[in-house]
Amino acid sequence: MLLPNLLYNGANNKNTPSRALSVLFGSQAKTLLLSVRFLAASTNNAALYDNKSPVGDDGGYFGVPLKSNAGVHTLYPYNWDGDEDGNSSGQTVSLDTNYIVSVRHDATNIYLGINGGTETSEASGATSDMTANLVFGQWYGGFMNFEMGEIATYNAAITGSALSDTIQAMYDDWVVAPSVGGRANFLTLLGVS
Repeated sequence: MLLPNLLYNGANNKNTPSRALSVLFGSQAKTLLLSVRFLAASTNNAALYDNKSPVGDDGGYFGVPLKSNAGVHTLYPYNWDGDEDGNSSGQTVSLDTNYIVSVRHDATNIYLGINGGTETSEASGATSDMTANLVFGQWYGGFMNFEMGEIATYNAAITGSALSDTIQAMYDDWVVAPSVGGRANFLTLLGVS
């Protein structure tokens, strides 16, 4: 397998692009796509924001927390609209497996998809604060141990071929290519309108 561009070791390892959610996403409607491999999962806190997340804002308003309970690892979409949203929308993932994670929020619902499969969703209003900065590698639950290849942000809750084509391209690079000796995984940080 080819090595990804970024490895987060779970101990004091983070990147803060110093870009507020409002700058990266531009509006309440947003899509986050992330190619990721979880190397460890150790938190199982009741509040989603108290768990580790590969990416989220430093104010605890938006993220993708991973909970681990008795060896079962569940990834959640997270949005704070005055209440915690995402608790009923988790999907099970495995450690040491490459994934394309999609989180879409249209200010009415939040959605989670894994590798372009069926999305889970639940009601979720406008994100309470869009001024906090996006952070990779550390969230309220602490530092996370994972690898990241690509990330894309959109200032809309994209659907249809715009969503599926982007997921497929990332999937081909991150999941398929390494298993067949394909090209290296380049970190791509996109802010797409």
